[in-house]
Amino acid sequence: QMSKYWKNDLTPEVYKKVALKDHPHPFCADHDIDEIEKGFMETKLYSKLDAYPNMRPFNKPSLRDGELNGTYCSSYNERIKTQALNFYGQ
Repeated sequence: QMSKYWKNDLTPEVYKKVALKDHPHPFCADHDIDEIEKGFMETKLYSKLDAYPNMRPFNKPSLRDGELNGTYCSSYNERIKTQALNFYGQ
Protein backbone atom coordinates (compact mmCIF):
# COMPACT_ATOMS: atom_id res chain seq x y z
CA GLN A 1 0.00 0.00 0.00
CA MET A 2 1.23 3.48 -0.79
CA SER A 3 2.33 5.60 2.14
CA LYS A 4 0.28 8.75 2.65
CA TYR A 5 3.58 10.61 2.97
CA TRP A 6 4.89 9.30 -0.37
CA LYS A 7 1.59 10.13 -2.06
CA ASN A 8 1.83 13.64 -0.66
CA ASP A 9 5.42 13.94 -1.95
CA LEU A 10 4.17 13.03 -5.45
CA THR A 11 1.09 15.26 -5.38
CA PRO A 12 1.28 18.64 -7.17
CA GLU A 13 2.13 21.43 -4.73
CA VAL A 14 -1.30 23.05 -4.94
CA TYR A 15 -2.96 19.83 -3.68
CA LYS A 16 -0.43 18.79 -1.02
CA LYS A 17 -1.74 18.24 2.48
CA VAL A 18 0.03 20.81 4.64
CA ALA A 19 0.09 18.53 7.70
CA LEU A 20 2.12 15.94 5.75
CA LYS A 21 4.64 18.32 4.12
CA ASP A 22 7.11 18.01 7.00
CA HIS A 23 7.35 14.23 6.55
CA PRO A 24 9.15 13.58 3.26
CA HIS A 25 9.40 9.96 2.23
CA PRO A 26 12.78 9.56 0.45
CA PHE A 27 12.83 5.76 0.81
CA CYS A 28 10.35 5.36 -2.04
CA ALA A 29 12.16 7.88 -4.23
CA ASP A 30 15.44 6.00 -3.80
CA HIS A 31 14.15 2.75 -5.34
CA ASP A 32 13.27 1.70 -8.88
CA ILE A 33 9.65 0.68 -8.37
CA ASP A 34 9.50 -0.95 -11.81
CA GLU A 35 12.37 -3.28 -10.90
CA ILE A 36 10.71 -4.14 -7.58
CA GLU A 37 7.41 -4.82 -9.36
CA LYS A 38 9.10 -6.97 -12.02
CA GLY A 39 11.03 -8.83 -9.33
CA PHE A 40 7.80 -9.63 -7.50
CA MET A 41 6.24 -10.82 -10.75
CA GLU A 42 9.13 -13.29 -11.14
CA THR A 43 8.61 -14.95 -7.74
CA LYS A 44 7.19 -18.41 -7.21
CA LEU A 45 4.42 -16.92 -5.09
CA TYR A 46 3.27 -14.66 -7.93
CA SER A 47 3.36 -17.57 -10.38
CA LYS A 48 1.39 -19.85 -8.09
CA LEU A 49 -1.30 -17.24 -7.44
CA ASP A 50 -1.45 -16.36 -11.13
CA ALA A 51 -2.12 -19.99 -12.02
CA TYR A 52 -5.54 -19.84 -10.34
CA PRO A 53 -8.02 -17.23 -11.63
CA ASN A 54 -9.76 -16.91 -8.27
CA MET A 55 -6.39 -16.12 -6.61
CA ARG A 56 -5.17 -13.52 -9.15
CA PRO A 57 -6.64 -10.57 -7.24
CA PHE A 58 -4.01 -11.21 -4.56
CA ASN A 59 -1.31 -10.33 -7.11
CA LYS A 60 -2.56 -6.73 -7.31
CA PRO A 61 -1.62 -3.87 -4.96
CA SER A 62 -5.26 -3.79 -3.84
CA LEU A 63 -8.59 -5.12 -5.02
CA ARG A 64 -9.29 -1.69 -6.58
CA ASP A 65 -6.04 -1.65 -8.56
CA GLY A 66 -5.28 -2.97 -12.01
CA GLU A 67 -3.07 -5.92 -12.91
CA LEU A 68 0.67 -5.65 -12.42
CA ASN A 69 2.52 -5.40 -15.73
CA GLY A 70 6.03 -4.31 -14.75
CA THR A 71 5.23 -0.60 -14.88
CA TYR A 72 1.87 -0.41 -13.13
CA CYS A 73 3.22 1.17 -9.94
CA SER A 74 5.35 3.82 -11.69
CA SER A 75 2.41 4.62 -14.00
CA TYR A 76 0.20 5.14 -10.96
CA ASN A 77 2.86 7.38 -9.39
CA GLU A 78 2.97 9.42 -12.59
CA ARG A 79 -0.80 9.85 -12.54
CA ILE A 80 -0.59 11.18 -8.99
CA LYS A 81 2.09 13.67 -10.09
CA THR A 82 0.23 14.89 -13.15
CA GLN A 83 -3.43 14.48 -12.22
CA ALA A 84 -3.36 14.68 -8.41
CA LEU A 85 -4.99 11.25 -8.47
CA ASN A 86 -6.33 10.17 -5.12
CA PHE A 87 -5.98 6.67 -3.67
CA TYR A 88 -9.14 5.41 -5.36
CA GLY A 89 -8.43 6.65 -8.86
CA GLN A 90 -10.97 9.49 -8.80
